[in-house]
Amino acid sequence: MPLKENVITQKSTYGQMSWGVRAQYEYFQDILSEWHLIDSAGYSIPNGDPETIELKDVIKQNNIVESYRYTGYYSFTENFIRKKDKILNLSRTVRTDSTKYTIFYADTVKDSPSKFSLAAGVRGGYRTYNDEYWITPRLSLTYQPRSFFITDDTTLIRRNVKFRLSSGLYYQPPLYRTMRYLDGTINPDVVSQKSWHNVIAADIYFRIWDRPFKFIAEAYYKHMWDVVPYEIDNVRIRYYADNNAVAYAYGFDAKINGEFVEGVESFFRIGLLKTMEEIENDDYHLYINSDGDTILPGYTFNQTIVDSIHQEPGWIPRPSDQLLTFTIFFQDKMPKYENFKVSANLNFGTPLPYGPPSYERYKDVLRTKAYMRLDLGFMFDFITPQTRLKKPDSKFQQTFEQFTISLDAFNLLGIKNVVSYQWLQDIAGRYYSIPNHLTGRRINLRLIISF
Repeated sequence: MPLKENVITQKSTYGQMSWGVRAQYEYFQDILSEWHLIDSAGYSIPNGDPETIELKDVIKQNNIVESYRYTGYYSFTENFIRKKDKILNLSRTVRTDSTKYTIFYADTVKDSPSKFSLAAGVRGGYRTYNDEYWITPRLSLTYQPRSFFITDDTTLIRRNVKFRLSSGLYYQPPLYRTMRYLDGTINPDVVSQKSWHNVIAADIYFRIWDRPFKFIAEAYYKHMWDVVPYEIDNVRIRYYADNNAVAYAYGFDAKINGEFVEGVESFFRIGLLKTMEEIENDDYHLYINSDGDTILPGYTFNQTIVDSIHQEPGWIPRPSDQLLTFTIFFQDKMPKYENFKVSANLNFGTPLPYGPPSYERYKDVLRTKAYMRLDLGFMFDFITPQTRLKKPDSKFQQTFEQFTISLDAFNLLGIKNVVSYQWLQDIAGRYYSIPNHLTGRRINLRLIISF
């Protein structure tokens, strides 16, 4: 059982203050000349009057937006250190291939410190274009406990652990692209998108195989309002230029990195994310024909409307809603030839939302294919600082600081990952999606020489 503590406590504090101000002038000029082609052959066909050819969705604008922005911040950090004698009564079970035994440790650590940090601050600003000002407070708490453990060889080591809790308001003032409607006109009334962030995290430093490792874990929740919805059109981000949505995001990230193979760094990372939004006034009607079928433009022959159904989409996934991402970067060295290294990099991500280019966000609930990519690399160091020391008389070794050759195979499996979709529309209004793929397999040979 743990021994009862009856020790002297010492307290000390120290703090740090910082502040800053910034002024900037913003000037944007945007000349737009856009239109859509109707058919897949690349021709503009009559749209309306059969005697004339009219381009669809023509945008002709020459926008100029200029503004002054003033921002400033103030932060204060206070550290509270508490020292006291820590009485320890520890045990550890050690398992080997043939046996199992228990190590016991009892002692007192003199003046063992624990640390509590409080960081508080505020950020504010003013933007002249829409006469908007903002003040956003933040708070962060960090605690490093007084904790110890014993190793397999009975050595007493302090655990290097940090627990963090932070919360704060964040305002994102609009830039030009956020203010531009889909038709190219400017909405001067767009204000900052606002969010309330909350993060709880832990940083743990430890040793395995007598080598250092670091584990980081974070869980977060973010509530957002005055959100400007957007959608992805091919590889462009198209904003709706209205603060007409609320949203939320929550998730978890974890990463461990260290020398899984002595002398080379590797890491494993996993991320979970869920983010949704609800847009105001995005309700619509489904129309029913005389046959009792839902009328779908371009598909339903009977267009006689006899009834309608009111629909409210409610919460829909945001374009960045990706449930799972996973990354492995692993390096190894060839036994007896440690200058020869091999690395593997694996990335995986679950499908992302997408939809037709109709600029109706509630339709963007389709999902792309999952993303996966494997890269493989080979590297041989002919010269390193270590080899220069081993052969000081070699002219070749002394001529160069580094002489490295590497061979990389990017996207080794040749997976056709989808980055976006190109949409084609026929004369009946039907859309067809054509995937745009990312780069396939690539081989890269690289030589690095430094003198």
